[in-house]
Amino acid sequence: MKTEQYGVVTSIKNESGAAIAKGHFVSVLGTMFVSSEDHNPKLGVCLANTDDNEMMPVAVTGIVLCVTGAAVSKSSHVYCDTGVVHPVVFSDPPTTAQLEQVVGIALDAATGAGETIRVLLT
Repeated sequence: MKTEQYGVVTSIKNESGAAIAKGHFVSVLGTMFVSSEDHNPKLGVCLANTDDNEMMPVAVTGIVLCVTGAAVSKSSHVYCDTGVVHPVVFSDPPTTAQLEQVVGIALDAATGAGETIRVLLT
């Protein structure tokens, strides 16, 4: 069984215009988070299925169950695209933009999209 160990948990109103499912990254604007959007800063991971205009619990720190958008290797750095995590492929040396997009470290592996893995939030 995969477990979660929350650090800081807060709540924010879901302002996305749609439901947000548990395990998806959300922004401080109450919408799905995308790492490459500078105008929409990351808040954390939604901890419960939440309908539009409802308050949602959000883990800001800790180890949290997240939904994958692709295959992910254990211990890889991950970034977020439309709420789900993907592995970061770093250049050598990594660029500042690549490093800024990292949202955590995968503690489990996933073979594809739609799986749930533990992520240590960074």
